[in-house]
Amino acid sequence: EVWVSDGTLLGTQLLKDISPGSDNTGIYWATEFNGKLLFVAQLTNGNQLWISDGTTAGTSLVYDFGFGWLQSMTVIGSNVWFYGEDNNGAEPWITDGTTAGTHRVMDVNPGSASSLPSNFTALGSMVLFVANTNSTGYELWRSDGTGQGTSLVWDVNYGPSHGSINYLTKIGSHVYFMANDGVHGVNIWRTDGTDCTTYPVTNTDNLVLTTDFFIPLGDNILFAALSPANGTEMYSYNTTQDPAFAISPPVITRGGTPDAPLFGSNFFNGNQWYLDGVAIDAATNKHYTPTEPGKYTVKVNISGCESAPSNAICVDPPQPTASLNIADPSAPLLTSSFSGPNQWFLNGTAIPSATTATYQAAAQGDYTVEAIVKGCPSPPSDPITLLVTGLERNSKMALMYPNPASEVVTIYLPGTGPAALQITSVDGRLMEQQQSSGGQTIQIPVQHYGAGLYLVRVKSSEGIYYGKLIKR
Repeated sequence: EVWVSDGTLLGTQLLKDISPGSDNTGIYWATEFNGKLLFVAQLTNGNQLWISDGTTAGTSLVYDFGFGWLQSMTVIGSNVWFYGEDNNGAEPWITDGTTAGTHRVMDVNPGSASSLPSNFTALGSMVLFVANTNSTGYELWRSDGTGQGTSLVWDVNYGPSHGSINYLTKIGSHVYFMANDGVHGVNIWRTDGTDCTTYPVTNTDNLVLTTDFFIPLGDNILFAALSPANGTEMYSYNTTQDPAFAISPPVITRGGTPDAPLFGSNFFNGNQWYLDGVAIDAATNKHYTPTEPGKYTVKVNISGCESAPSNAICVDPPQPTASLNIADPSAPLLTSSFSGPNQWFLNGTAIPSATTATYQAAAQGDYTVEAIVKGCPSPPSDPITLLVTGLERNSKMALMYPNPASEVVTIYLPGTGPAALQITSVDGRLMEQQQSSGGQTIQIPVQHYGAGLYLVRVKSSEGIYYGKLIKR
């Protein structure tokens, strides 16, 4: 039976004869709670939870579990957590010392099977514990004291195999424990109570951790491990040096064709594709076929843990067309077919601040333009070549476009009087010769030209102009 004593012979007496007469009552799991004693009484007709304030009148039954067993009484805050067994098997229970406040938290392993919870450990407003289910084995669980707030934290050894979790120990704002994921052997793990913060902090490449002991000492954990060189010895792990955990950002690879690209993530599951930083609806597969220009990235989410974005890959906008307005030959106006942001180039070099759809040319050379969509540039347009005389300085230009050309090249002849055009190959063969008037544009068919470089000479009242024509 249960007795009470003040440490003297006269002050030692039977507190309560729970099983009247000569029948015995086994007393187990006696636990101090809120200035009282909570204990399990084992009677011939089953097991009961009792509470006492140290007086006979203040000793009373809290809950009758019949032939179900109780153990692992752990005081956490204003409640006691324990393993309790009824018709639903052995599951996590909670009590505040009253009958009304005693109940099963959740049938973790549904039906009559038991989850056999243990290692109840407080972490903030939650309680962590180890429990068994048919689908996960013994793994780490969390609870706020309600069934709705009780869930698996992490299946350390994925599937029905056990994670061999033991020694749940709170240090600082984390709980540390030993576990075996079935691949890397026994390691020290840590958790903040969420799947994203549950991971191993030790590496057993050169050590085999044993489960002989696990002792917190300040910010350190003392444990035993076996090494080939030293045998089994005591080791210390400093919890202030926990490695950071993060899912490695995925990597995008590009396949398909230039006109029909196909992107692929190196993660099979959990992908979310983004266009210019905005999630694409229903784009969660390993592969994604882009449908519009822009900058594509992918993130991966594994059990609620999200990675940083992947490398970015551009889908270039279509090649724009550059056109020329020569209403004022002294101030030729270039226009891109793309109405959005552009970048104009002179002889392959970007022109500062030339980023609109139009640009007024001010120097001789080859002008091209690229369309820009969310930082992704298109292929450059075919060039428009502006020529000025090498014999005299003036503001008027001879214009030639497109260049390179494949079918027809348009050439503007400056000046007002007679003008002559001559095109020769690099080996001196005369390909084209025409007489015209300044201020006119003429179109020269070049389909029959062989691919390569040709020299263009224009003579007018403004001077002599030289240029190079490339035939595709």
